[in-house]
Amino acid sequence: MANDKPTSLRMVFGYTQARAAGAPFVAPPTTNQMNWHLKEKAAEKELRELSDSFPDIGLSLKIIIKTFAAKHSVQDILYAAKCVVADQSSTGFVVTGADGKVYVSNTVHSIFMDSLVIEHEGRPFTLYRHYIADIAVKPA
Repeated sequence: MANDKPTSLRMVFGYTQARAAGAPFVAPPTTNQMNWHLKEKAAEKELRELSDSFPDIGLSLKIIIKTFAAKHSVQDILYAAKCVVADQSSTGFVVTGADGKVYVSNTVHSIFMDSLVIEHEGRPFTLYRHYIADIAVKPA
């Protein structure tokens, strides 16, 4: 078939013929890789929206990106930026858990890449990152 007389039809090689000819094979991304890529793109968009909504965190955001960009994903940077916005908020903030439970607070005790410690009901309360669905500033 590959050595037949030329025709007006386009000759298409299959995978085995292309590999035999020396074509490099790039495996298609797995489902997990595609999901990760989509989450990263969504986090980039949300990070841009966050920086547009809160222009006063520009310097803090630059420091976060400079510090974390080499070893962490965009999702990690977005989480850190949301925590900083919550910390700098004068009106307080709301943390929503994965189960829909809402935690209202005015104070951030400490920010870690795997958890957030806030003041909730008069005492420090630790929320782990895998549980946090959203962090939003209360409107004025």
